Amino acid sequence: MVHDPDRGGLFWANATRQLRRARALRKAMKSVIVGRESVLDDSTADAFVQTMRTYLAWEREGVGRWADMADVEFAAGDIVKPFENDCGEPMVFWQKRGEPFAVLLHHDFDWDPVPIQERMLRLDLIPSIGPLILDTAEAHWLMGCFKSTEWWRRPVDRSAMR
Repeated sequence: MVHDPDRGGLFWANATRQLRRARALRKAMKSVIVGRESVLDDSTADAFVQTMRTYLAWEREGVGRWADMADVEFAAGDIVKPFENDCGEPMVFWQKRGEPFAVLLHHDFDWDPVPIQERMLRLDLIPSIGPLILDTAEAHWLMGCFKSTEWWRRPVDRSAMR
């Protein structure tokens, strides 16, 4: 948090998130950016608290750093499964409720979200999913992710939620 006397108010930024994103992009960060839209006052305090609670919950789950590196926001009901191969290369399988696809976050793609579906997974001599070549452990992990979240991809019946 910073106080800007010229603009007459408090502003905030998530320095941890910015530092992690810079690291994911292999960039040296020299300063934290505090956006003009990140005002902290009576009208934004509740939203700020909720944002921080959600952020800390994902940190406790052990997946907050992956959201930061990919510059994405996991929702409370999302299924997020991290994996690290034997070379120390991290990947994240991310499934949103009712979406017909999952999202793969991978350091080889500079953490850019890649939509994936089970039918894209190839368990051939050289396993792959889309353009990404996998090792055997990664391919089997992804298959497990798809199989364990199939029910979460089913369309959401909105009428039953009322």
